[in-house]
Amino acid sequence: MASRKNRGLLALMLLYVAAFLIASLLTGSIGESVEGLGRIIASPSQLTKDYFKLGGISAAFMNTAIIAFMNFLVHWLSGSSLNGLSLIAFFLISGFGFFGINPV
Repeated sequence: MASRKNRGLLALMLLYVAAFLIASLLTGSIGESVEGLGRIIASPSQLTKDYFKLGGISAAFMNTAIIAFMNFLVHWLSGSSLNGLSLIAFFLISGFGFFGINPV
């Protein structure tokens, strides 16, 4: 059973994922997002790649939502106690979803 603190931090992480998914849907159509996400995934994952330029705004937001969700799953399924360092790691890795990291 997750502690009260863990449930709150996991809810915050999931809210962050939802915010980027909603931003993706508001900035472009689903077709544009999927097409742009395909370009992002097909490109080499170099740290200097600008996913806003490569796939478009909505695809970059969708990529970040997917990366953040995968990161959320790692934290949730591990069952470990979450703290400030866990949140820093979550937001840092999620931020790299805008450049250099894709789901593949």
